[in-house]
Amino acid sequence: MPRAFARDPVVDLVRQLLAKREVIPGGKLPTERELSELAGVSRTAVREAIRTLEAEGLVDVRHGYGTFVAEDARDALVRPFSTLLELGEISLEEIMAARQLIEPELAALAALRAADEDVANLRAITRQMRFEDVSPERYESLDTEFHLTIARVSSNRAVVQIVRGLRLLLSDVTQTFFALPQWLEEAPVEHIPVFESIQDRDPDRARTAMLTHLRTALKHTREVVGPERQGTTGAAGFGGPAGPPE
Repeated sequence: MPRAFARDPVVDLVRQLLAKREVIPGGKLPTERELSELAGVSRTAVREAIRTLEAEGLVDVRHGYGTFVAEDARDALVRPFSTLLELGEISLEEIMAARQLIEPELAALAALRAADEDVANLRAITRQMRFEDVSPERYESLDTEFHLTIARVSSNRAVVQIVRGLRLLLSDVTQTFFALPQWLEEAPVEHIPVFESIQDRDPDRARTAMLTHLRTALKHTREVVGPERQGTTGAAGFGGPAGPPE
């Protein structure tokens, strides 16, 4: 039988504290002695676990002061994927393909479930995109909030974190093409059909509008990045999902 991997009780404990918000980013962890007593392990085991957590980017060890939750601890979950992207084991097109698999269905769900407050938030974001003189950095923030607002309607925290993580992986690219004047003019228009279909409670139209938007984003991604970063197309890349006929 294959050997099972042993779980580290201290690592599990710290993750539980984070999940329950008993410790927050920037907050100090219990002392080594306290963690030893809470987890029922030796202080040597605690030190080894802290090294593991530090390597994962979840904690910062400040010698003489203690161990603190990293300010960007939530981002640590997407770092292994960032490494795969940098190594070329995940392509940008695969990331965009993942968005095509997830976000059109989230838009359709939002058309069915969105509360009036959600629709009002999407309306406000869309208006800011269209009518305010925003910087590329501000536009990226609005764009992220637009997509996360739709994801939150699912009431599924895992889905929200996946959408957030995929956007974090693409942040360098999006900052580049939001800085292009022509894209900053075109991009706000792309969001209008998505918003209007959610507002009209039309899930099929919302699904199609989001897919169209993401396909346009892919086109601009291909224009901005070199072919060596795009990866190959195909089943794992951008041979799918096909979606409705264009």
